[in-house]
Amino acid sequence: MGIAVAVVLVLLGSLGFVIMSRQRMKIANELRLNQQNQKVSETEQALMQAALRNQQLEEEYLKNQLEIKTQELSAHTLHVIQKISFCKNCICVWKKPLKMTEKMFRKI
Repeated sequence: MGIAVAVVLVLLGSLGFVIMSRQRMKIANELRLNQQNQKVSETEQALMQAALRNQQLEEEYLKNQLEIKTQELSAHTLHVIQKISFCKNCICVWKKPLKMTEKMFRKI
């Protein structure tokens, strides 16, 4: 009976050791999983920040393009207005001699 008790004690001790080993492995695996999840979280956050920065840069680029196009349109509009003004002046100059000529013909 002494041997049976010794065998049972050895088996219980082995079982306890196995249970503690499993618990340690479980804790270690959970720790590794938590670290991986934290790295994934940090990477996702970095990606979101990069995406936000890209969006801000894109918005800034589009604003700059809009400003450039607005300036180009303003310059073109001013140029067209100057041409129209020049043409009106030319027409006025051309009409005056015609009126004078008509008056002269009437006198004749």
